[in-house]
Amino acid sequence: MRRVLLCFLTLILLLPAASALRNPSAVYCEAMGYNYVIFSSPYGDVGKCVLPNGEAVNAWDFYRGVVALEYSYCAKQGYEAKHVEREDCKSCLVCVLPDGREVEVAELMGLSFEETTCGDGVCGIPENYSSCPQDCSSGEEDGYCDAVKDGICDPDCTKGEDADCAENLEGGATTVTATTITPSEVKRTPGFEALEVLAALALVLAVSRRRI
Repeated sequence: MRRVLLCFLTLILLLPAASALRNPSAVYCEAMGYNYVIFSSPYGDVGKCVLPNGEAVNAWDFYRGVVALEYSYCAKQGYEAKHVEREDCKSCLVCVLPDGREVEVAELMGLSFEETTCGDGVCGIPENYSSCPQDCSSGEEDGYCDAVKDGICDPDCTKGEDADCAENLEGGATTVTATTITPSEVKRTPGFEALEVLAALALVLAVSRRRI
């Protein structure tokens, strides 16, 4: 029994620190450039996403595509926005691509729900070119219009903000070829892997106790 406990404690010490996870609905709302706010109610705090029209909708409903589809990432990119219920996501928003594929919005956007730190090589929310140029490059879609004259039309800029965008229309700047985002395999976070290992070890301990 002592050997089992010793192995149990050793494995826990060897496990990587579990990654802190951010609220997916808040990450999605902010990635869209909208404001995420928390309202207090008699039933507790409720996260809401404030849309461009001033309406505050339930952030989770917006993330899952239950409400305000016209303000979703899919709609902004010209894709059909659709709420689906299926085994892999239970209840989620998918974008219908031109080839008919339905891709979950977080996967298509490349959203990460893990906490990020400047200098880790990943341009994650809330980082952008202004707050963390080490991770976010100029012209990258990061929710910030840097308007740097580098021949790249920043997708975060509106009409007239980035001179490169105007030059691209006139054919004077380097043409940037658009690439289609290919859905990648969803990566499992270290936090969930740690929980799985702990569950397995708990099962081993239970079996060992029965034998003693």
